[in-house]
Amino acid sequence: MSRTPSIIGIILAAGTGSRMGRTKQLLPFRGQTILECVIDNAQASALDQIIVVLGFQADTLAQMIAGKKKMLPDKRVKSTSQPQAQH
Repeated sequence: MSRTPSIIGIILAAGTGSRMGRTKQLLPFRGQTILECVIDNAQASALDQIIVVLGFQADTLAQMIAGKKKMLPDKRVKSTSQPQAQH
């Protein structure tokens, strides 16, 4: 019996938004936040599951996305690396 592989999407949402002066994941876009828009598009795709990598303001973002379908809540990843300045 062969097993059909799952397609898992990874959304990288760990940035600080330092060049924008605020958290870019929380910026408004089409009536919701940018992160919610990205997750909604991922949910509407052929992905079987979604992993979101969080960093800056991880707790706030995790609460915002809690309960979204296809999410792997136990697989949510929090980045621990220090942000590097981009030039």
